[in-house]
This record gives sequence, C-alpha cells and structure tokens, in this order.
Amino acid sequence: MNSHKVFQLMRKNINNIILVAIFIVVIFPVVWVFLTSFKSGKLVFDLPPVWIFNPTLDNYKYLLFESRFALGVNILQNMKNSIIVAFGSTLLAILASMYAGYALSRFRFKGKKSFSLFIIATRMLPPIGTMIPFFLLINSLHLIDTYSALIIAYTALNIPLATWMLRGFLDEIPTELDEAAIIDGCGNNKTLWTIIAPLSAPGLMATSIFSFVLSWNDFTLANVLTKREARTLPLVVSSFLTEEGVQWGPLSAAAMLVFLPPIIFFCCTYKHLAKGLTLGAVKG
Repeated sequence: MNSHKVFQLMRKNINNIILVAIFIVVIFPVVWVFLTSFKSGKLVFDLPPVWIFNPTLDNYKYLLFESRFALGVNILQNMKNSIIVAFGSTLLAILASMYAGYALSRFRFKGKKSFSLFIIATRMLPPIGTMIPFFLLINSLHLIDTYSALIIAYTALNIPLATWMLRGFLDEIPTELDEAAIIDGCGNNKTLWTIIAPLSAPGLMATSIFSFVLSWNDFTLANVLTKREARTLPLVVSSFLTEEGVQWGPLSAAAMLVFLPPIIFFCCTYKHLAKGLTLGAVKG
C-alpha cells in the first residue's frame, strides 16, 4: 500500500472519529434526560451516575396526574396548546411565504433585490428584540393569552426564513411550466397551486419542519404573550423549578414530552427534508 492510500485511509478514519465524537456530544444530553425521566428521586442524585437501573413511570404519572394539583400544571392542555399554535402558525407561514417566494422567483419589479434582503434582514433580529412590540400589538388587540396571539407572532417570525427557503426551491422549477400553464388558460394563482406547489412538495415539507420547530420550541414570546389558558409546553418545563429545589424527574419527563412531537414529525418527513434541502441549494 503506497503512502497516498495510507494517507487517504487515515483521513477517512479521522473524519469518522470526529463525526462519532460530534454525534456523542449532541445526543448525550438527550440520552441523559431520557434516562433521568425513568429514575426514582434517589437515583437522580446518585454519584457516580447510575446507568443500569429498574425504570419507573412515577415521574410521568406525577406529570400527567398529580402536577395539576401540586403545581397547577395541566400538561395535556399545554400540549394541545402547543400543537394548535405550532401547526396553525406553520400553515399560515407556508401559505404566505409560498406567494412571496413565487413572486420573488418569477416576477421582475423595481427594487426586487433590496426587498429580498429586507425580508431576510427582519429575521436577523433576535426574538427577544421583538418582545415589546409584539406585546404592545397583541395587547392593543386584546388577544393576550389566546391562540391567536402566538399564531400571529410565530407566523410573522417564520415568514422571512420560509420565504427565502421557498424562493430557492421555486427557482429550481423551470419557468416553461408557468408559461405552458398560462397558455392553457391558468392564472398565476391556479398555476402556483396546481402546477408549482406539487412539484415543490419536498421544499414545502423542509420549510414546514423548520417553521414548526421554531414555533414549537419558543419560550420567550410564549412567556410574554400568555398567562394561563394558552401556555405552551416549553413554559411547563420551568414549572418544576420550585422554591424547594428542582424536581429533576418530572422536569425530565416534561422535557421528553417537548422532544417527542418534533421527533415524530421529523421521522415522518425526513425523506422529504433531505430531498428538499438539496433541491433548494441554488446559486444566486
């Protein structure tokens, strides 16, 4: 074996080791929380940590049935709130962004490039920077502690990124299809939803996943725009940081419930996600 092949083999092995190390670093916190959610109170604090033990569902039983009386946490209602808000904001963001992305991809107008940069620039502002304006707006509309408050906020935050992603996907679809549809008598709206949208399904799915995760995981805006009725799952996790200390078992169980829906959503759509990200990799 010559030196070049030895070098190639060493580089491949080093790359594999680095990838495994990164995977371990990323997955370790999730595994730790998962195991902690099945530990009894005493095992949680054992040092060194116990990796082999008899799992218990006590933390989940407390979370689902007892925390409502002890801490005022209604986990099922909070999960329902998160699902409604995340899916509602994702649907509206995709609907609006599809029109915006189609316009930026197909139409020519003055200031198009500047307008495109302005759209994505609004997303560069951290969500906490929009907290006060959103609160004043939602409060003036008397929508505090409602689904509408969070759906409006998350839709506004998701539209810029979704528009840019969808524009990249739409740029990959030949404009000849639009021209053929127009010759057959289709308007722009019908062309978009009957011809272009089905062809960009992988891109739509990839964009939906990003929008869904951003809405599902938000804590800052949900904490400001809700009080009790519309509280979402991420807010519930903080309920186990009590004056008596941190209830690590129930907190870990709540964290696993927060992890679960995005993971299920991703597992159902990962094929579309991979294809969609590749489809959107365009120049210019």
